[in-house]
Amino acid sequence: MKHSFWFSVLFLIMLFSFPASAAADDEVEEPLTAADTAVFTCTRNNGDVFHSFKSEDGTHVLFLPADFNTADLTVTCISDVKIKTASCGTMNPGSGTIRGNLKGRSVSVTFADGSETSLLAESSSLPSMAITLYDSTLDDVHEDKDAKHTVALTTVYDPKNADHDLAVSGGEFKGRGNSSWVYYDKKGYQLKLSEETSVLGMPAAKKWTLLAGASDSTLVRTKLALDAAASLPFLFTPKAEYADLWINGDYRGLYLITEKAEIGSDRLALTSGHGVLAEFDNAFYSGEDYWFEDDSEQFFSLKDAQGDDPEADFKVFEDKVNALIRALRADNWTSVSGLIDEESFACALLVNEYFANRESATTSFYWYMDGESGDLCAGPVWDFDTCMAVEDVPTAYYVFQNPYYLQLVDFDEFEDILQRVYAEYGPALKNTAAAQKALQLEIASSAAVNFMRYDTLGTVDAKSHYFLETWEENMAEQYEWLSERAEHFSVGAFCAKRRPVYLETRISEGNRFADLYFRGKGSFSGIIFKVKAEKLTDDEPKEYTAEQDEYGRWHARVDLLDFSADGLYNVEVCSTRSSTPLTERSFSLSYIPAMDYTRYGINYRAVFNPVYYMERYPDVAAVCHSDPRVLLRHFIEYGMKEGRQGSLLFDPEYYIETYPDLAEHYGTSDLTKFYIHYCRSGRAEGRIGSEAFE
Repeated sequence: MKHSFWFSVLFLIMLFSFPASAAADDEVEEPLTAADTAVFTCTRNNGDVFHSFKSEDGTHVLFLPADFNTADLTVTCISDVKIKTASCGTMNPGSGTIRGNLKGRSVSVTFADGSETSLLAESSSLPSMAITLYDSTLDDVHEDKDAKHTVALTTVYDPKNADHDLAVSGGEFKGRGNSSWVYYDKKGYQLKLSEETSVLGMPAAKKWTLLAGASDSTLVRTKLALDAAASLPFLFTPKAEYADLWINGDYRGLYLITEKAEIGSDRLALTSGHGVLAEFDNAFYSGEDYWFEDDSEQFFSLKDAQGDDPEADFKVFEDKVNALIRALRADNWTSVSGLIDEESFACALLVNEYFANRESATTSFYWYMDGESGDLCAGPVWDFDTCMAVEDVPTAYYVFQNPYYLQLVDFDEFEDILQRVYAEYGPALKNTAAAQKALQLEIASSAAVNFMRYDTLGTVDAKSHYFLETWEENMAEQYEWLSERAEHFSVGAFCAKRRPVYLETRISEGNRFADLYFRGKGSFSGIIFKVKAEKLTDDEPKEYTAEQDEYGRWHARVDLLDFSADGLYNVEVCSTRSSTPLTERSFSLSYIPAMDYTRYGINYRAVFNPVYYMERYPDVAAVCHSDPRVLLRHFIEYGMKEGRQGSLLFDPEYYIETYPDLAEHYGTSDLTKFYIHYCRSGRAEGRIGSEAFE
């Protein structure tokens, strides 16, 4: 057979499609034992119950808030099978309790069914937050991120400051996060208390954000960044404090209890009555009630608004963003500076760039405006769980590639502001390595239990972030990164990296067209775009002459049917006076551009693929120059008559041999009839077109 590969594929498909063997069917799963299903609990005086969880090695870990004394602890085992023995403490088989000094001990527990397990009881040294939901489970919360659930009681206990202790009844609880909600077991939440309340010494408010930091192998990135940003002259930077979190008695891990990024007198204090808080977000904007696409094809969503007509106030914000885009494209600093608060944009760039927070180039970048007469302002800064030592070297710069900063850093005036702000506030950023050392001591014991609860160390997480084998190793790597960052970070260095030219590629839906835009410093008599698809065999790229648009950009539209190839494309920009490229960049197509395969009422898509045809027959490609429409015409007028195979999925020779009824009906002198039969009816009848289907 000519295509043994396809035979192998078919064999494997058939192999794994059949039911398991009789022997496998006879296998019976081992029944769960008491050691598998038991849960150990402790109860507070107020009725709060705290449950154990099973770590990866099978140990039942009972982690408790700091007000529990593990040196004199009463633990109840919930199990259908009674406890038989326990290696320490006083055991009461009838009530299923173990009491005694369990601090730091691994307790061996044997059940009446003969199964055994280990129990480890530890208490936190950090503040704790326990949330009890009214008539809702955690499964209910996780089923729908946006569903709101009623809170029965929220308690906070701080072992170092009794003034922070509280118990608040009522309120609402829901999930939060976008990709983190989808990809991680450790999820973020939002808590809305029934009344404005100070939490862990932070200013009183109703809404609080519970940040999970599931993609942060150190658990300190957001805390370090927010604490550093608090020293810069932002109107508002969210405060954040650590707490171990329990929900309905289930230990959820070490969290940052954080002020919500919202408008309010003790938060983002806007005064016009028409202020808006928006997020630059190219990833999740469509899930919000109000969003827009600006004139540079970037997206903003509305996060909070003061006025009675948030949609109207958001439209005012949109108009000012588009005015900024026009000013940036016109290289008019006077207009730009009249639209933005330069210092806030400089501060936001410095914080995000210093910590190499790449996400701010595409999402999680907050802007606000205090009414129609207010400037566009950057802030508050947010979302630092994937930055610093995740994948970046400490001498690299990325964030200025945000589409607005990409053009802002072209202005010498903006670089001067960056230099001034960094000279004054840089020490707060440079101090983060030392700040990490202090945090490491503070949260070490809770971090250890957190990673017992979520066994992610030594793995690659759902977003392809690599966690080193131990928390201490991750902290050491990040400390080294922060130390080197403090030594090497330079405003002049990352401003020098700004592109002297700007080249943008926009691919249409359906991959039919690529719009190319170029802006460069200096004057040009003409610009040519040279485009080449890596997959194609042509030696020379195709050239497209550009024209200037109203913004002074050079533009050309490329019909991708001129190539009809998926994969990588390279674009070079050249002046008409020189063949030396001014700049270049690449883009990628995930699938071949769409094309109309219908000619004379017959759709040839089932038997023709232009890339396959061109690569199989170089003599045809040499004549047709990779143009898919010309290739199709050649196939219809010559290829079918000559018996050429236009697609992997249809081989006329195979079709004739497999279906002798067609050969008898049509004869074999005109092969065209077999292609047309397959297109019109053969495929619909379930006939196989080539060995590729076998």
